[in-house]
Amino acid sequence: MRKIKSDPEATHPPDDIKKSIEVMVLEHAHDNRLSCASAHEIAATLNVDLSWIGIIADTLKLKVSNCQLGCF
Repeated sequence: MRKIKSDPEATHPPDDIKKSIEVMVLEHAHDNRLSCASAHEIAATLNVDLSWIGIIADTLKLKVSNCQLGCF
């Protein structure tokens, strides 16, 4: 399976992938939060760049929580 990487110039995922990401993010979100582990899992499952998960979470007004690095 090929890795779908974001174009450095692109700020959002392509429309054909965006909906799949939105659906999975909403399925994993609880109390307006998405855990960092869930974000990584979604990116791996959909084989997309992790930054796209963050972009979609932002557009859905979700906060990333339980960051493994302690960033959020």
